Amino acid sequence: MLAGGGRVGYYLAESLLKSGIHVQIIEKDRERCEVLSTLLPNADIICGDASSHALLESEGVSECDALISMTGIDEINIIISLFANEIGIPHIITKIGHSENTAILNHLPVGSVICPKDLCCNAIVRYVRAIRNQSGAAVSVHSIANGLAEASEFVVDPNTRHCGVPLKDLHLKKGTLIVCISHNGKTEIPNGDSFFQVGDTVIIVTEAERVLLQMNDIFE
Repeated sequence: MLAGGGRVGYYLAESLLKSGIHVQIIEKDRERCEVLSTLLPNADIICGDASSHALLESEGVSECDALISMTGIDEINIIISLFANEIGIPHIITKIGHSENTAILNHLPVGSVICPKDLCCNAIVRYVRAIRNQSGAAVSVHSIANGLAEASEFVVDPNTRHCGVPLKDLHLKKGTLIVCISHNGKTEIPNGDSFFQVGDTVIIVTEAERVLLQMNDIFE
């Protein structure tokens, strides 16, 4: 069930329907409901206030596998998600328009919290960093641990420092972990005696706030 039928809700519903998932959308604006009914003929479009517990219950919210609160008002999204948690919906996602509110929500049972603006910016930053045409740039960057960390993949080149030096002798910046080294098709979980050399692929995990433009950025 999607609480809110705005632009993001439409694209999400379209994607879910293509995956064979039944979708209900509750939207307050009648004209928008008519548009959604035309664009998404296989979805159930309900015209009403998604913050109304009575409406949610009448539409079978307690039988839903997941509820996504994504109206244009953060406070309403929070109220909807709190109610969804209270009645035991297994999966809850809360959309927040103002990223400064996410820290507060970490202490509330509102499921996974997303901020589309932050997601978009982070995706752009990771993409740009991954395709930078510079020596030692990341081949790929992935957000992990609910966005708290990033896993970056690097290919060791001649400009990479400390090639052949055991990891136990390296001085890495705080919050940096080398989790995987691949050499000639063989992958190992490194220990203190492991080392990397030119041509190896190395996966490094850092806190999300850290920006690695190249592999040499992990060294002190």
